[in-house]
Order: sequence, then C-alpha cells, then structure tokens
Amino acid sequence: MASLYLQALERGRLIPNFWCSEEYWEKAGWEEHFIPEMGLIIIGDEEGRVMLPPMLSDGRVAILADGSLLPWAGIPGLHGGSFLDFQFIYSAIRSLDDLKGGVWRTTRKNINKVQRERGNIISSGYVTPTEAQDILIQWTQGNGIEEYNDPEVLTKYVLDGEGRIPLFYEKTQKMAALLVYDENYKYINFRYCITDNLPGTSDYVRMLFRVFMYNKGKLINDGGALGRPGLDKYKRRLNPVQIHEIRSFQ
Repeated sequence: MASLYLQALERGRLIPNFWCSEEYWEKAGWEEHFIPEMGLIIIGDEEGRVMLPPMLSDGRVAILADGSLLPWAGIPGLHGGSFLDFQFIYSAIRSLDDLKGGVWRTTRKNINKVQRERGNIISSGYVTPTEAQDILIQWTQGNGIEEYNDPEVLTKYVLDGEGRIPLFYEKTQKMAALLVYDENYKYINFRYCITDNLPGTSDYVRMLFRVFMYNKGKLINDGGALGRPGLDKYKRRLNPVQIHEIRSFQ
C-alpha cells in the first residue's frame, strides 16, 4: 500500500523534503503511524521522535497549538524553528552536449579532463556486492563516513539500495562510481554519489545521472550541504534550478 503520508503531501500540493521516501524510512528505521479518529499521519523514528511534519489526510500540516508533535525536519515553506539545511533541486538534461555556456565551464573542463586522461565513463546494469563494498571503502578514504548524519543508512543504500547505477571506465572496466537514488511523487532523490575520488569523476558522474534521469520527467533533489561550506559551494556550482531552506523544530 502506498504511503498515506506521501499521499497527503501530494494532496496538499506540498513540497517534500529530502527524507520523504518510503525506502529511506525503511532503511532509517522510521515508521508511518495513522490515527484514524484524528485523520493524523505521523512519521516517527525508533525512539518515538517525530521526524517529519505531521499531516492530516486532507493534505494539511498538523502542527498542534500546544507545541507537541514538532518535527525534526520541516518541509519547504514551513516557517519557524531553526535552520537545518538547504536542499538543492536540479533539472535533468538530455545529453552532456547540453552543458553549454559560461555557467558550465568548470564542469565541462573537468569532464573533458577525465575523458582525456581516463576515457569515457559508461553505465552497467549490475554491481556485485564486492564491487559496491570496494568503491565504498575507496570513497570513504577521502570522505569520512562519520561526517554523514546517517552512516548506517548510507551503507545500506550502497550495498542494497533499490536504485543503484554502477559506472565504469570504458577502457579499463575499473569502477568509477556508484550512484544511489530513490523517488517520491515529485522528486528523484539523489542519495549518494560514491566515487573513486579521482579528480573530475564527481562532476562527470553527477552529470551522467542527470542524463539517465531525463526520461523520468522529474526534478532531482540532491539534498543539502551537511554544514560543509565546500559542499555548499560545489552544489551551487552545478546550477540548481531551486534552493529550498529546511527548518528544524526540535
């Protein structure tokens, strides 16, 4: 059965945040609770905390007047609380050839450098458990997994996610990256970009992901910057079409 919570968000024409997906809830140990007599839907974690704005079945946010049921993470347009993070929204693209103009100069330069030095990166429909584990270990050597709020969830997605795209260098067949995503009614949630940490790989595979998602007809939610100024600057360089602010109420 489809999520009552996501149905309510869509019914209210509300914008989901990066944590709004059934796969994420399952991997994070969050559960959906429905209180029929109130028409109330709550997403809570294993400790009973309210993680997302409570919703009424008719599509209204249900922040109670007495201050109870305040969520850890709000949704775009829900004011109050304190700043938690941004979420960066991108459009898909038809082809890497669409990366024209000055705003894409650095990205094109990095992609061209990879192609010149290491060759084209291509997709493969299958990744073995060993390949997924090896690329994760290689990636974490330069990107400490402890910097993420949910390292256990990250590991579950990388090793057993429903939406995973393995990428390899065409010449050597060596793995370049593993892209991990899920979806809700409005966005493709680009969960993780696990790469070999070589220069330019991230730009190349992130743009390939936007090509792969073109026919889905959705925008791409690439989440936030995790309080890291360098990541914030990087995501802004990739030309988001929207940037939402997410507030926390706990």
